[in-house]
Amino acid sequence: AAAYPAVIVILILYCVLKGANVPAIRATVMAAAFLTSELFGRKGNILNALGLSGIAILLFNPQQAFDAGFQLSFLSVISIVILAPVMLLAMRYDSGESGPVKYLKQSLSVSLAAWVGVTPATAWHFQILTPVSIIANIPVVTILALMVACGMAFFAACFIAPFLAEPIGLSCHFLAGILIRVVDFFSGAHFV
Repeated sequence: AAAYPAVIVILILYCVLKGANVPAIRATVMAAAFLTSELFGRKGNILNALGLSGIAILLFNPQQAFDAGFQLSFLSVISIVILAPVMLLAMRYDSGESGPVKYLKQSLSVSLAAWVGVTPATAWHFQILTPVSIIANIPVVTILALMVACGMAFFAACFIAPFLAEPIGLSCHFLAGILIRVVDFFSGAHFV
């Protein structure tokens, strides 16, 4: 718990470095709210944290309420929080299931929940429906998780073992190439 204030400061700095866009601000405020509640010995509530981040963003710029990025960011999180557990139950999810089956059910429920939540805003702002994203999110999120781990290893290697930085960096580059190919493949399959 002693490290929480430092983590909050690091999150704020990262948010600023990232350009303080709506998803970054939302995630930073939500994480800071959770960490602050833990500091005071209270259990965090994700919907309260989401509401707090929405209020914070709208206090600084009320016009954000009409922005597609704001709407998509908040709708996806609300849908994941509310709908994903229901979808897991419908899939007869059992926490004792084997790794791949468990991962597939969790990924599919989160992806489907996010799609259901953002579809009205996507249709309104962009005049498209993208059911392919339900399936596309599974490999994309998996590759992104590997890229984050690879990026962290690269950062650590730069300081601890510089001779490893280049091969790790090449691995990150390789994963980025795969991600681009996967996104290109799925981006051609949308409905207008």
